[in-house]
Parts: sequence; structure tokens; C-alpha cells
Amino acid sequence: MDFFSSANDALFDTVMESTSTSASLSGASTKPRWQRKQEAMLKSQREPLSPRTGLDNTPSKRSKGKSKATGVAGSATSSNSSSTTTTDRFIANRASMKMGQAQWRLSKSAHDADGAAANIGTPDKAYANTVAEQLLDDAGSSSDGAGKTGRNTEGANILGFKQKAPAAPAGYHDSIRVLYSKSSAASPSRASKASAANKPKRVVATTAERVLDAPELRDDYYLNLLDWNSANVLGIALNQTLYMWNATSQAITELCTLDTGYISSLRWIEKGSNVLALGTSEGTVELWDVVKMKRLRGMDGHVADSRVGVLSWNKHILTSGGQDTQIVNHDVRCRQHVVSRFKGHTQEVCGMTWNAGGELLASGGNDNLVALWDIRNVERDSDSSRTMGPSFECREHVSAVKALAWSPHQHNILATGGGTADKCIKTWNSVNGQCLNTINTGSQVTQLLWNPDARELLSAHGYSENQLTLWSYPRMQRIADLTGHTSRILSIACSPTTGMVCSAGADETLRFWNVFGGRSRAGAKKKAHYQPPVGSRQQYKTRLSIR
Repeated sequence: MDFFSSANDALFDTVMESTSTSASLSGASTKPRWQRKQEAMLKSQREPLSPRTGLDNTPSKRSKGKSKATGVAGSATSSNSSSTTTTDRFIANRASMKMGQAQWRLSKSAHDADGAAANIGTPDKAYANTVAEQLLDDAGSSSDGAGKTGRNTEGANILGFKQKAPAAPAGYHDSIRVLYSKSSAASPSRASKASAANKPKRVVATTAERVLDAPELRDDYYLNLLDWNSANVLGIALNQTLYMWNATSQAITELCTLDTGYISSLRWIEKGSNVLALGTSEGTVELWDVVKMKRLRGMDGHVADSRVGVLSWNKHILTSGGQDTQIVNHDVRCRQHVVSRFKGHTQEVCGMTWNAGGELLASGGNDNLVALWDIRNVERDSDSSRTMGPSFECREHVSAVKALAWSPHQHNILATGGGTADKCIKTWNSVNGQCLNTINTGSQVTQLLWNPDARELLSAHGYSENQLTLWSYPRMQRIADLTGHTSRILSIACSPTTGMVCSAGADETLRFWNVFGGRSRAGAKKKAHYQPPVGSRQQYKTRLSIR
């Protein structure tokens, strides 16, 4: 009993001693808790900022847990491991950062952005300068009138890295930066852009791919002696004889020879390749079957001995224009073939073509007149023969008009070309008869031909250049000149299958040009080609020879 009573007395004395010690400590502070807390907060606001240089001031939650478990040894081990940890060069390393300087720079930039630095009082300004000197280790300071301090902030980066990004090698050019550069030096000037826009966008072969002899080709501006059909067969009239040249097989065939007079015009039927119409100097029109090599019929309608200088097909209607100033429409299906006449020219009709719809006919004559005829306005006269006048008369040319061509892209656009005294190409609106554009070519215009695949116009010329010229439409800008003929070009024709262009010149040559794409033309369709009977006398090659 004495042992237990003595132990209890010792334990009681120890408890009382600790209680008295805590009471004495609490008695040292007589102020209330809320007052002490307010004083501590005011004191912390007036104390200058002090930079934190290590990781041990801001340990993570995981490090806190370790320190509780392992004590001082654990904290020492974590500090050593943080000093030896290697990080990626693009990941910020807090150990190499000066957080105090970074905080001062951020607060200073915020004050500058808000304009608050100018309103700071004198004591606060002195305090801010003192903090800056302590953080940036810069004894000197330079202030301007606005109160801003200029200091050396080298090394006071907000994010710190052990190594910088590697520098680019010498001569390296950033393609992305060059591509999206907006500097005036990198972009071309307006003048260079305008000159680039004016340059032709494609290259045209200016030399002929093939040359054929055409002896006895009549040098007459008012005749139309060349045409190309859908079977890739070219027809050419040499004085009294008509020849056919197959562009696929290179075979030359003689179709017919007139007993009297000469062939003044020819035209293949549009749908099909076996019928060919011929106009003669006797004032008659003949139809020939090129497969059977025989004459189908002859048709009159013009004044005797008045040559038929131009022909044009409109489905089953064959229109002829002659030296007697008349335009006659023949229905080749009927016995009485003359169905109507167009009267309006006062001199020889030398140019004529139907539009794509077959409703409007454009004609040109030696009277410098371009006439538009609407077949829907035909009226019957007292002789029960249909006659009509032109819907529009265009008299702006000052020379004979032989070159006529309807645009395949805009069906109301007509291009016309004048003779030696005119030298102009004009475009017309067939809806109102208005002239849209005029370009002086510098030489006689003998024929016009549209590019079926692009907005381009090809013109054939006589005196004095004797060239083919390719124009862009509607700007009428010269793309290329094709030279080679030594005398004026009389007629041109385009192959519907290959896009090759053939020109017949007064120098008695046929020249073939790859101006519209030639054999590589996109969309060209292969069609059946006419072949003359084997062993027939029309197969010999006497009048044409490859040069």
C-alpha cells in the first residue's frame, strides 16, 4: 500500500507542475486573442517582401506526410533529391526561379497597365523603390518624370529553365514564317501583279506541224475553198477539182472534176460525214455522196454565171450566197428546193454562217454590211416565195466582210472581220445589234474561228502580215502569232475530232497548226472515218503531196 500511494503522489505532483507552467505562460499575454491577431496582420503588411530561394519553404502535401513520418532525416533526404533531379529543358524548374522577383514584376506590370503607378503616394513610392533594390540587387536607379524606374531585370524571369532552346543553324529559313509574312518586301508590287495578269497563261506552238502542197489554189478573197468534217476528212477545192485528205490514214482522194467553170465554195453537212455541198462559178449548187463517190443532185436559184461564193448548213436547209447579192435557202429534201430568199445586200455575199440554234443567219458582203436574218420572220410575197429583209444591219465596217463566226460559249455573240481597208475585228450582240468591242489587227482579216474549249478567237490575216493570231476573249488580248505563210491566208478550218487547225494560203500550201490542243485535245471523241473503196481510181495522189 505504501508503494502505490507514493507513486500516485509523484504523478499528482508532475501534473500540477505542468499546469502551473502553462498558466504562467498564458498570464504573460494579457491582450485578447482578436487584438493580437489584428496586430499580427498589420505587422505582416508593413514588413518588406523577402524572396524564397528553396523548395523547403513551400513543401508539397506528399512531403508534409513524409516529414511527419520520418522526421528531420526525411526532410534532408527530400532536399538532396530535389537538388539533383534533372528536368526537361522546356519544363519550368522552381529551384532555379526567383519567386520574389517574379512576384514583384507581375505586380509592377499590373500597376503599369492600370495606370495606378502615377497615383502612388511619396511614402509608398519610396517603399516600392526599396523593395526593388533589394529584389534586383541594383543599387542605382533612374527615374523619369512619370515616376517609373528603369532597372536591370536580367535573370528575373517568371519561368526559369536549366537550358535554353537550341539556336537555329546558320542559313536556316523558316518556311512557315516566310509563307505567312506580311512584309512589303516579300509580296510583289501592284505593277508586277498587273504585268503577271497580262501575260498569256499558256504556250502556243507558233510553227506548223505539217505542210501540204495545194497547187492551183485560187487566190480569191471572196471564195471559201476549205472545210473539215466530223470524220476527220479535209476537203479542199483546187480550181476545177475537189480533193479529200484523210487526216487519220493520210490518204488523199479525188472526189470530182467540173467540166466547165471552177469550184467557188464547199461545205460538209453538219450531222454526218458523207454529204458534201459544192458551189460553182456557174451559179449552181451540187450535192455529192463521198462514200458512193457520186453526184446526188444539182440545184439552181442564183443568176446564171453568178458564182456561189459561200455555203452554210442549217439541219436540212442549205443556204447559199452568191455574186448576184442574193441569199437562197434550199430544202434538200424537196423537189422544189428553194423555200425562201433573203434580200438586203447590194454587192456580192462572201461570208455567211448560222448560229447554234438555227434561228439567226449572219451574212457579210462586199458592200461592207453585216446583216442578221431571223428565219422566224419569213413572209410570203405575191409569187408565193418567201422573202425577208434583215433584222439588223451593222454598217461599222469600212471594207468587205468575209470573216464571220458565232461564239460557242455565248450564243448571242457574233465576231466579224473586215478587209484590207478595215483591218478590224468587231464583236456584236445579236439581240439588239449593238457593237460590243473593236480591235484593230493591223492587217486584212480573212477568216475567224472560235476555240470550242476555251474563250479564244483565232483570226486569219492577209496583207500585209499573212499570219494567224490567237486572241483571248472578251479582253481581245493577243496571245500568239503563228507565221509561216508567204502570202495571204484565204481560209481556215478546225478538225472537230482533234482540234487541229488547217490554213490554206495563196502561196499554194496547206499548213496544220496545233493551236487548240491538237491530237491531245481533251474530250476528243473517236468517230468512224471515211475510207475510199480499195482499188478505185480516186485513191491516187497526183495533186497533193507532203512537203
